Amino acid sequence: MFEYFPNNYTWSLAVMSALNRGGQMSEIDEACRPLKEVAGVKALLGDPTQQRAWFESWMKVAERVQRLGEADEAAGHPLSAGRKYLRAGLYYLLAERMPSHKDPRRLDAFKRGLCTAQDESEALIGRLVAPEPHERLLDLCAAPGGKCTHLAELMGDEGEVWAMERAPERVASLEATVARLGCHAIHVVKGDGRTYTFPMPFDRVLVDAPCSGLGVLARRADARWRKGPDLLAEMPTVQLELLSAGARRVRPGGVLVYSVCSFEPEETDWVVQRFLLESPGFALESAAGHVPDAVVDANGFMRVLPHVHGCDGAFAARFRRA
Repeated sequence: MFEYFPNNYTWSLAVMSALNRGGQMSEIDEACRPLKEVAGVKALLGDPTQQRAWFESWMKVAERVQRLGEADEAAGHPLSAGRKYLRAGLYYLLAERMPSHKDPRRLDAFKRGLCTAQDESEALIGRLVAPEPHERLLDLCAAPGGKCTHLAELMGDEGEVWAMERAPERVASLEATVARLGCHAIHVVKGDGRTYTFPMPFDRVLVDAPCSGLGVLARRADARWRKGPDLLAEMPTVQLELLSAGARRVRPGGVLVYSVCSFEPEETDWVVQRFLLESPGFALESAAGHVPDAVVDANGFMRVLPHVHGCDGAFAARFRRA
């Protein structure tokens, strides 16, 4: 998945591609079905009158985008070299999808820090954290930097994002990502998130914990031969330690988000259950309203399944401190 910095051009394309299907509202309605699940747009598009007015308000922009697309290369749009490979995201429409066999790092826009690459399920984590400008955030397991830079972008690069990583080689990768994207709000910290002492609390804390990675096997076929049952015995203990450590850094009334690229119960539901039992000061909040309804389960968790949603597998839970 390709996410723009900033995102306005992609958002326009997502809407315009539906508008240009032929102008019939029934066709536009079906084409924009995933768009209706986006928080903040769902309520607006539920009213047919507002829906038509909103779509029609984009018509002039649609014409401009179409002209720009036809003259993309001549206009020098930063993604013109990869335009023929891109299509709108399914669940995060401030993005465009690129086939896995294409290397985004070869695009000039990537090198210049105008975009970054991550799976749609990963991008949804930032929406679940839902940062506001001028807040102080902590990403407890930040490398290689996709999520912490996304958080900084969602804040308009106004505020503080403390990005922590333990392994020296991963710290280097994190710093390189931050430098490439030019995120000034991010402070990289080397240390173990379970024991590192911060003198200040945080408005929001993300614990994107290390995990078995069983949700991303579709992209990493070689990993299938390197993972065994022992992972599911080892990882939950580490994940709970990190989640509890992240909880200690959240200010009263603040938000805590736990995420893993796995769908195994040992690393998802069971970790959440144990955390809530041990942390009575935290309450589970539903992911509904922050991410598309299609990836929110009956318990309010964000749960993305590769065979259902066409993205990497991922799980996330959102908590609020009393």
